[in-house]
Amino acid sequence: VEVARKQVDDVVEVAAAARRESGVTFVHFNAGYQREDREDASAFHGLNLAAPYVQAVRERVGGFIGVQVAPVLARDFWKYDWLIALGADHFSFCYEFHNPAYFERFCPGKFGALGQRAFFAAMEYTSDKLGKGAVSGEIIAGIEPIEDTLAAIDYITSIGAFPTVCIFRPLVGSSMESYPSPSPEDMKRVFAHLWE
Repeated sequence: VEVARKQVDDVVEVAAAARRESGVTFVHFNAGYQREDREDASAFHGLNLAAPYVQAVRERVGGFIGVQVAPVLARDFWKYDWLIALGADHFSFCYEFHNPAYFERFCPGKFGALGQRAFFAAMEYTSDKLGKGAVSGEIIAGIEPIEDTLAAIDYITSIGAFPTVCIFRPLVGSSMESYPSPSPEDMKRVFAHLWE
């Protein structure tokens, strides 16, 4: 049965079993997006939710620990330092589109609640704290103009982070099911640039 919040001991048990039985050494926590309109919203931010899991896995299992949650505002950047002290080795930021107009159009929740700049500021801060290659920026290729996707790759690498590029594919039943798939030639160009 799926539950909204897993018990810390259950997560540690699974992480330990994965390490013991399959040699898994990377644990990645993703808290999704928490509503900001709650009176107690700051307590339910993804970093706050991830903290006890990060600490427990670090202390009881070890390995490489990653966290992907919505960015905090600059006044709360101390929370990244806190998560690093608890054991986080990696932060990932899924900002999806580098072109500001596409970010606003296709990510209205992220645009309205945080703004694109929040993702950039958090990536830059955590990359500076953790060093080259410990932070990633996740983008989607095949919707915004290819030049913007290439610019995203250049930006992400320029701050010492690494780009994670996902190719858009229309899913039946989604609001973008009739949106055209990207051209293979364009995707070859994106991934050649990513390789370089």
